[in-house]
Amino acid sequence: PASHEEMWIAAGITETPSMDMASVVECLRHNGFMSMRESWNADKKRNIPIANQTPGLTFTRRDYSDGMLRCSWHRAHVTSVQKTTFNTATQSYHLLLAAGQFEANTDVKKEHYERDYSKAPVNLKAMQVALGGAGSDIFIKLHGSLMIVAWVLLVSVGILLARHYKNVWEATTICGVKPWFAFHRVLMMLAVAMTIAGLVLIFYRIGQWSVTENPHPILGIVCSVLGFLQPIMALFRCHPHEDNRYIFNWGHWFNGNAAQIIGVAAIFFATGLEKAQLKGADWFVYILAAFVGFHVLVHIIMQLHSALMSKKAVSNDIKMQDMPAGNGVHAVEPGRDLQPPADAPGGGFRRFILGIYLVVAILVVAALVSTIWFSAAP
Repeated sequence: PASHEEMWIAAGITETPSMDMASVVECLRHNGFMSMRESWNADKKRNIPIANQTPGLTFTRRDYSDGMLRCSWHRAHVTSVQKTTFNTATQSYHLLLAAGQFEANTDVKKEHYERDYSKAPVNLKAMQVALGGAGSDIFIKLHGSLMIVAWVLLVSVGILLARHYKNVWEATTICGVKPWFAFHRVLMMLAVAMTIAGLVLIFYRIGQWSVTENPHPILGIVCSVLGFLQPIMALFRCHPHEDNRYIFNWGHWFNGNAAQIIGVAAIFFATGLEKAQLKGADWFVYILAAFVGFHVLVHIIMQLHSALMSKKAVSNDIKMQDMPAGNGVHAVEPGRDLQPPADAPGGGFRRFILGIYLVVAILVVAALVSTIWFSAAP
């Protein structure tokens, strides 16, 4: 289907599983006219038009109707293009497909906004079906799955713990640190690792920066950069009792929340990409939007709960005097027995809300990931 009034599509064959050294036939619709021409991909960045049509290559049909751009041609088994011989009778070749638009008011082609290729060489003589990346591309599905788990589940839970659970499980430590911090650190490290894996997969699959009007790639890169900055910032944080600690606190809070907001926005925009194969799965957007609303609601409830509990809180004299002295030793009032630290009021309610949040987040992520793997574009 033609997605634009002014556009080009192209198909090619090559011995390599890339865009290099490929003999290409282009189907063009420009200024209301249909045309075809031959070109040569010298490498991933250079497509060279061929003025004199290759002997053995014959254009047979070009038309545009009912929103469909159609071109067909006949290729002899043996052809020679740019001093490279192609023999479809005895050799198999990778098939390439690409589509793009033209620069405004010119006949200069823009870089493709969509491309695909057969995973394995195709025996054209046998008339077999070329199984390309679109529709069943494991790299794209893995990329989407990793990013959803990282930014919808892990980061969301990590932010919730850091914001509202610092005074829960006070009597417990994990590897010498409070539970909220231990879980927060592990969740964020896993999120960064999944983000890196997701980026590696998508760049390996696409092979280069994807030129598209959809803001998903830009948002994804910005989100990833901000995500990488979070642990770096944490490495240089000062002691909690330092005067300038608030600078880190606000910077870490702003950077982390900005990364998550941009990351979730990137997931929303991913539904508009052809390769995502999600245009027919409207429920994907509805489920994600519902979770965003749920996430915001939980933070509002927790904030109101904290404000209410702070009004009811009773000062714990023992805990107030068990404050670190300058030498790092706890100063305890003589004659008093050291009591284990107690949770802030409302700890049971906080744990209850966390349980609900985890169940909902896991179910939402399971639904979104399942949609990626089992849905197909119409």
